[in-house]
This record gives sequence, structure tokens and C-alpha cells, in this order.
Amino acid sequence: MFDRSSHRDVVSYTALITGFASRRDIGSARKLFDEIPLKDVVSWNAMISGYAENGNFKEALELFREMNVRPDESTMVTVVCACAQSGSIELGRQVHSLIDDHGFGSNLKIVNVVSWRQHVVCSRDCRTRM
Repeated sequence: MFDRSSHRDVVSYTALITGFASRRDIGSARKLFDEIPLKDVVSWNAMISGYAENGNFKEALELFREMNVRPDESTMVTVVCACAQSGSIELGRQVHSLIDDHGFGSNLKIVNVVSWRQHVVCSRDCRTRM
């Protein structure tokens, strides 16, 4: 039906991406994402969070690196969570640097997520070492 629609804009694409991702059909979500002629931050966030919510943390972070629009607070929260779930300390350092580079270092929501995720990851690491 969407293929025949005359009203195919970034909003309708993004809504479908979110729907497919929530139904765990990440392949269809990515196919639609790739078809969007002009992506905005919301469409990028939808695809990045779709990957992250489906456990595809590596893909979420790779897509973030490809992002060609300025990330917003939602982007950074999703990326921090994906980074923490991936367990990569090096990626964590890179994301922390990006947070500072994009001026989010003083954003209370992001700082809280970073602090909370660091606590969870450190606690998990400590338990596995015991």
C-alpha cells in the first residue's frame, strides 16, 4: 500500500520504520530507511533506536557513525545505551568524546544516562570477575 501512496515523505517513512522495528522486522525497517530521499534527525534516530531495541548494538553504532545530520539529545541517549550494551570500552570512550564534541557534555539527561550506564556496566563486570 505504501508503495502506491502519493504522500511518501520523511514522516510517513519514519512512522513505518518505527512500526517495523517494534515488530522486530529490522530488515524491512532498514530497507525503508535506505529509500528515504532526505533523512532528518528523527528518521536517523528511528533507525538507530530500532537497531538498539532489537539487540543490534553494533549496527546501531555503525549507523550513528554514518549519520550526516547533527545528532540531538535522543540520538545521544540511544547511542550511550547501545554502547553500554555492546560492552566495548573503546566505543564508550569514542561516544564520550562525541558527546563533548557535540556540546552535550552539560546535558543533564545525557550525563545521567552515561552515569547510570557506567554503573550498570561496571557492576556487571565486577560480578563476572568474582
